[in-house]
Amino acid sequence: MLPAEQASRRIQLPRSSSRLAQGYAHCRVLTSVSQKPFGTGFEGQIYPAGAVVDRARLPAPLVVLECAGPVDPRRGHTRSPVLWILWEWTHERWRELGRSTAVNWEWTLDLRAPAARALHPDRELFDVLRVGRDLAEGILEVIEGRLEGEREDLRRSCFSSLYDRLSARIAL
Repeated sequence: MLPAEQASRRIQLPRSSSRLAQGYAHCRVLTSVSQKPFGTGFEGQIYPAGAVVDRARLPAPLVVLECAGPVDPRRGHTRSPVLWILWEWTHERWRELGRSTAVNWEWTLDLRAPAARALHPDRELFDVLRVGRDLAEGILEVIEGRLEGEREDLRRSCFSSLYDRLSARIAL
């Protein structure tokens, strides 16, 4: 393989950190973002900032959360805010989607929604009723498979409980 062809199959992850923050800086290639109020909610493989990675190992869409390190390295007991940058690989280049600085976890509040939107771009138009029925059928198959071989009274109790919980969700 020619060097140019090999290079076109690799992507260099962002590196916005200063030389002083290089040991602190890293990139997380996002695979999912949780909207739950605990933890950071960002899942994915962690790489050193600026790492060169084979495209085949990276998900699509490619969204990266970069920790660029402390904004203003300080000494003593005063902690410096850390810079977090959200990137999207599009049209063969990195595009910044957002950034936030914080001493603690507050940066997650700024970057969760844009990360979730980038990971799940709007799908094409589809028939909501048909897709909903297909999803429900798949879920029912999993439930029935899980209950297979159980006593009938236990199966009825489980379905009754599911009915109550699903009814409550529909009402929301």
